[in-house]
Amino acid sequence: MNKILVVDDNPQIISVIERFLRAAKYDIISANNGVDAIQLINTDKSIDLAIIDVKMPNVTGIDVMKSATRKMIPTLIISGGIGSVDAIAELRELGYNFKDIFHKPLNLYRMLDVIKQKLKYKSV
Repeated sequence: MNKILVVDDNPQIISVIERFLRAAKYDIISANNGVDAIQLINTDKSIDLAIIDVKMPNVTGIDVMKSATRKMIPTLIISGGIGSVDAIAELRELGYNFKDIFHKPLNLYRMLDVIKQKLKYKSV
């Protein structure tokens, strides 16, 4: 079973994603801030994919992606609306494309399709 880390400062968003992905047979762990997310990514080698909110207080999702030492983990970005061209440009510089960015309200079925695509070779 693939393990997915969900990171968001809103516990309701975490809860919705957790329930949906558990029903799809994924193992879910979560963090409600960037500091905990970095620690989990760096220490839990069984995490197969991360879903990270880009806008969080103190340590943002972009900070998490830049600071995590384990760089090869597939990551999806969630946002309440990236209004900043700079944030989008920074995500692109980090290698993220439009398919990797999910705006709230989330389309969980589209997210599930992208997760399956990103993990398809991992479960073989």
